[in-house]
Amino acid sequence: MKRLELFALFLLLLGLAFSGQAAEKIFPVNYFGFPMDLNCEAKHSGPAAKTFAQLLDKDFQEVENCYAGLARLSEKYRFPQQGYSQALLFWKFAEVFSGAKPGPGRVSFGDAALGRKLMGRNDKIALIYSLLKRAGFGARIVEDRGQYFIMLEVNENFAGVYSPSFENYRLWEPGFSFEGIPKGLLSATLNFPPISANGGPVTFETLGAVPWTETRKGPEVSFRSLENCPVTWNFSRTRYPAYEEFLSVWPRKREVFARLSSEIFAPFNFSAKFHPGQNPELETFRNDDFGNCIFKWVRKNTPYAEGLENIRNPVETLLKDRKGDCDELSLALIAMLRESGMPADHIRMATWPKHMNIGVAPVGPLATDTFLTEESCRFQDEGLEFYIMDPSYLCLKKTPEGGSIQIPEDKCPIQWGICSYERLGGVTFKSKKIGAK
Repeated sequence: MKRLELFALFLLLLGLAFSGQAAEKIFPVNYFGFPMDLNCEAKHSGPAAKTFAQLLDKDFQEVENCYAGLARLSEKYRFPQQGYSQALLFWKFAEVFSGAKPGPGRVSFGDAALGRKLMGRNDKIALIYSLLKRAGFGARIVEDRGQYFIMLEVNENFAGVYSPSFENYRLWEPGFSFEGIPKGLLSATLNFPPISANGGPVTFETLGAVPWTETRKGPEVSFRSLENCPVTWNFSRTRYPAYEEFLSVWPRKREVFARLSSEIFAPFNFSAKFHPGQNPELETFRNDDFGNCIFKWVRKNTPYAEGLENIRNPVETLLKDRKGDCDELSLALIAMLRESGMPADHIRMATWPKHMNIGVAPVGPLATDTFLTEESCRFQDEGLEFYIMDPSYLCLKKTPEGGSIQIPEDKCPIQWGICSYERLGGVTFKSKKIGAK
């Protein structure tokens, strides 16, 4: 028998030996600082892949049993099927096998799990893509200078890297928000190999139920109340860096953060202070005074500042950076109102180009001497009267030198129902529901 034929026979026997090889493994998944150990059977499906397409097929076969385990983790922590939290779980699972130097790489899941080989970047992309495909996500593979990337089908329009041919897809680089992909990572032209998974778009409806309070604690943040507002609103809260990292990779869009407003402050239990059903001190406050105190509390604890290129999420605004522009302060205010029990149907985003306020409809009857009157900034929608809260309104007074200085919030006459439309030229705004449940 010729030497070439003997080598071919050796490869065949090697493939048969590897096919069917399997073992029960425990994979220590680190989900943004929270441990989620995965116990599943890893298997090897044959000889090493020679091309990236072969690697995808190999991963898709080998990861089947462990995908079932990841699905159970998703169910445990309430990650919806095809939700972004689940996509992040697949990325963190692939990180278990990282460590190889950048290069073309052809290490499959079975190679890494059973052969103790480390995955390079392309290998991890192949594994993540195979899991996305198995979970029913719509996804595409793109290539740039020998590196492969994933484009996810999305359920709404937002900034990020996309192609005119695939406008409903956004390039997803694990570890970054869609809008925050580093410049220079990609060249001007992306190549689209004929590799795609037909499925549903990724959704951004919920954050899930990871117990972030069990992760590493950060510094304490203190908040201060105002005169004639609840004394119990003087308190402190602990930051959770892992949770902040988790939120930082979500799309930085008004509608996404507004939709998540009912749960984004959950780890900090603000409802214990702001919900009338949990804080007896609030029983003495009228509807208008209660809403006005929340409005003023957000303004006092997060001063107005010019915005960044991408919108901060409410946790960054209120606990990390402690400042925000009109969009960011409005989103933080929406989240705080939700913590107080305000129904989503009673809140509207009042937006126009480069500016945002919110409209809030009081729950229940107002006092006869309420400061919310026909002279207030307001609008009607679906039978409710919405009064503007303008958290970016600047309280200024003139100095003897002809300049101006900002008035402390405790002395500022701004209140619920006062807005700066006149200063902005009377621009007509658009009213939009926040989309939260």
